[in-house]
Amino acid sequence: MDPPTVPPVGTSLFWFRRDLRLDDNPGLAAALSCSQTVVGCSKAARARRRAGSRLLAAPARIPVFIWSPDEEGEFQPGTCSRWWLSRSLAALSARLASLGSRLLVRRAKDSLSGLADVLADTGATTLFFNQLYDPISLVRDFGLKQALGERGVACWSYGGDVLFEPWEVMQDDGQPFVTFEAFWDRVTNLGLEPKFPLPPLVSMPHVPTGLPSLELSELALLSPEEDATSKSLEQKWEPGAQPSHRQLEKFVQTRLSNFCHHKAQVDKDSTSELSPYIHYGEISVRYIYYRVKQEVLSGKCGQQSCNDFLRQMGYREYSRYISFHFPFTHERAYLEHLQACPWRYDKNDFKAWRLGLTGYPMVDAGMRQLWSEGWQHNRLRVVCASFLVKNLLLPWQWGLKHFWRTLLDADLECDALGWQYISGCLADAHPFGYLMELEYESRKFDASGRYIRRWIPSLARLPNKYIHCPWEAPAAILEDAGVELGVTYPHRVVKIEAVRQRVLNACNVIEQNQRNMDRGPFRPATAPVPRPEEATTMTEQSDRATEDSLEDDDGSDMDESTSSEESGVESFLGSRNVPSETAARTAASHYTAAGHWGTSSASQKRRQSGGGA
Repeated sequence: MDPPTVPPVGTSLFWFRRDLRLDDNPGLAAALSCSQTVVGCSKAARARRRAGSRLLAAPARIPVFIWSPDEEGEFQPGTCSRWWLSRSLAALSARLASLGSRLLVRRAKDSLSGLADVLADTGATTLFFNQLYDPISLVRDFGLKQALGERGVACWSYGGDVLFEPWEVMQDDGQPFVTFEAFWDRVTNLGLEPKFPLPPLVSMPHVPTGLPSLELSELALLSPEEDATSKSLEQKWEPGAQPSHRQLEKFVQTRLSNFCHHKAQVDKDSTSELSPYIHYGEISVRYIYYRVKQEVLSGKCGQQSCNDFLRQMGYREYSRYISFHFPFTHERAYLEHLQACPWRYDKNDFKAWRLGLTGYPMVDAGMRQLWSEGWQHNRLRVVCASFLVKNLLLPWQWGLKHFWRTLLDADLECDALGWQYISGCLADAHPFGYLMELEYESRKFDASGRYIRRWIPSLARLPNKYIHCPWEAPAAILEDAGVELGVTYPHRVVKIEAVRQRVLNACNVIEQNQRNMDRGPFRPATAPVPRPEEATTMTEQSDRATEDSLEDDDGSDMDESTSSEESGVESFLGSRNVPSETAARTAASHYTAAGHWGTSSASQKRRQSGGGA
């Protein structure tokens, strides 16, 4: 569905969010095509200076960024994500300046108040932005359109984050797909290609220098301590739109042709490493799609490798699709009976997992890389997540929150999809009783032990035979390699025999709760209900553990050495400050009904009466 043609308007704002680029930016292009002036707005709010509106002698186009982390609730960006954002904003601001424009930066309690201030300062009557699909953004955007529409401000939103809008890919009966294979099969057989990328801008309208704006340093995206401890990220990453295109070209030229063979190898640079750039919208997914297609048409790359890479992009597309149609998957299981899983609430096991001290080399290496570089290979994310959920039987929501706080590419939709899949919460996931063979995974995807040796140097001298399972090495080998289990490298936090028994008991509990329909198909994992007399001993023990964990639900019982940012996980199964599922569904239905520009009802009335959009 093509967006309508917006009639010419006066001064307008373009609201930058997770679309920090000037090329193939549908919302920005629409603002420039219909406005005499566009003001770019940043997510940050300064003191209100209404006198600034007098600075605009003629209509303007103003780009804006509003920094309002408080409205994100439990999902405020973590340190690594904010580090990336700070550098990305600097790159965007420099790019705008080179084209003759300027980024207005504000800080506010919420986006609505920040935008209202900028609208008052500039006299703008129209707001343009690109859509987001996580439940927090859906509810915020819906409320913002209604509130601004009542004030006479027209709001226009566009699809710049996906190949196809979530409501454009449906089953024949109009219902959303619930398995990836069916979804991707429909996407690849729609009979049409995604919209072709828009060309890069060559100039931007001038923004008066007198309009109030914060310096990027005044946003305080990072505390001095956070900034000082993030220096290692600069050794590997260079945020910004231009570096993102260089990274794509590097991948296309050197790795894409062998992607189908090496995509799961963790001991070499086999992936594109574009995920942080894509998350903040520094590069368009449509541009990536057509750039890869170009390699196929030119004969430089095989069809299989390109299809495999586009399929990986399809998982990101599917994450937005699921989040849009089922806006509760970031906090509870899609399959409801799995909420009855008798999770353990062991803070020591969770800390060992976070710090890479589980005694399983592949898991520990992956978690140490995550802490150092803010990134992991997708296969390692699967391995580490599976270990937390299945081997340690800890709630998947804890893992999601830790990844959210430590990943550069922390993305609520993708993270929720991955953790739900690993935990068996999706219709097409492995059943909960499925256990990953860690030693097999390690030998298959890091056969030479190169990756493990890089991130766990204390095991570097172990032979390949034992690098994946040091507990099996003879005492003489360990001594010659300088490895002392329990001293230079930890013992295993749990043995496979105990893991199998834990998972078996958990499956029994889940099955019982699925059968006992008189008590409901499930119970929330954090709020146990009385069990029937025939309940197993494991169930009773699980309930007692759950009750004990609730006594310290605020995370105050974590080790004193653990920072508040790392340890505030005990209450992750709740949904404090997260929009309700009902509100998210209401917002989603608004987009579906109004089309992907999603104007507010008040704006629609004005358009019908001959007013603005």
